[in-house]
Amino acid sequence: MEINLHYGLTVTPEQINKIASFGITGEILNCDFLIVFDILEGSEQHQRLKAEFPEFAPICEWYIFSEEEMQAAEWFTMRSTNEKLEDSCPEKTFSHSCYASNYYDPPLKFDQYFHQTQVAPFYFSKPVKWGRNFFYSCNDRGQKTLFCSETASKLMLQHGLKGMEFQPVLSKKTNEPMPDIYQFNVTTMIPDSSFHVVGASGIWTCPVCGKSRYVVNSLSRPSVDKSVLGEQDFYVTDMIQTYNGPCFPSPFYIVSKRACDFFRKYRFDRTLELFPLLTY
Repeated sequence: MEINLHYGLTVTPEQINKIASFGITGEILNCDFLIVFDILEGSEQHQRLKAEFPEFAPICEWYIFSEEEMQAAEWFTMRSTNEKLEDSCPEKTFSHSCYASNYYDPPLKFDQYFHQTQVAPFYFSKPVKWGRNFFYSCNDRGQKTLFCSETASKLMLQHGLKGMEFQPVLSKKTNEPMPDIYQFNVTTMIPDSSFHVVGASGIWTCPVCGKSRYVVNSLSRPSVDKSVLGEQDFYVTDMIQTYNGPCFPSPFYIVSKRACDFFRKYRFDRTLELFPLLTY
């Protein structure tokens, strides 16, 4: 396992030359010398970059697992890497609780809540163009929801994958189900007592109801009690992770090796990240 560090920096021509002297190949995106590059954490290039420019920090980072590590794993964590979809009628899709506006100083001038629950289908205003992809997600103030194409749903059902269901998405214009898109739901939830999060930066607790959630980053990983993972190919946690405490949380998605191999075979992982699950 390695960690990829992704940088996006505005630098001087002299700094570009220095970065290049470390053996780092970057792409200059515009005339303002915005350079983008990737290096591995702990590599010689990383060590030299830190020594010369300690103020430079990556804008994001992610795991890279070897094929041997992927083949050896029995369970995997799954998350979306493409959040292009947007609900057109969130006021219909969600109900809200725990009024938050009064907990800000100064108080917010608009209604804000700490929790939301889906109570109706999602509504989209235009058809989804899948191209070569099969999965996208919607990000509503931090809460991520997965959607898949009709082709993806049929393939999963034909191959006998277990533990998922496909909910219709409605057209904002007609209120009828839209073609070629489903909300991808996992039907079996892992109890909160059967997992924890490794690498969380903290725990945020709602000041109204007292419910807690993990504050995570891209390197945070769920660790699940293996005894709760059985015959299903998909499992999900409660809405328990967030990148920013007050933002609406998302669940962790857990998939079996069979489902992971299937997703990789059919290239569902073009817009999904799959990496080995920690278990105990």
